[in-house]
Amino acid sequence: MGFQFYRLGGVTIGEGSVVNRCCLFDNRHRIEVGKNVSIARNVSIFTAGHDPESPFFEMTTASVRIDDHAVIFAGATVMPGVHIGTGAIVYGGAVVTNHVEPMTIVGGVPARVVGCRRTLPLYVLDYPYPMAM
Repeated sequence: MGFQFYRLGGVTIGEGSVVNRCCLFDNRHRIEVGKNVSIARNVSIFTAGHDPESPFFEMTTASVRIDDHAVIFAGATVMPGVHIGTGAIVYGGAVVTNHVEPMTIVGGVPARVVGCRRTLPLYVLDYPYPMAM
């Protein structure tokens, strides 16, 4: 399905969550996905990068956490150290470089707040497998 990991382990995906085709999980540090999270196609989640201020360009890592009922639309990129709160939505193509507060909708490059979800999500996603076909 075109799904890519950097290594084995380091990823937890909660009950009812789904990850679509052609996603990249840079799991050199932890990636935690909560319950009933929807991650669309071609989403990249990074946990590692390089320190641009270092004269030796050292690698840095930081975990990524995506809380329950968050939605990440197609082509979005989540950078190291980001926490996406409960019920938050990341629009397609956004580049998330900072934490996203619960129930907040972000979009753009870099991602900025464009709205808020007004209704608390209570749905339960019912996919037979965590990796969508």
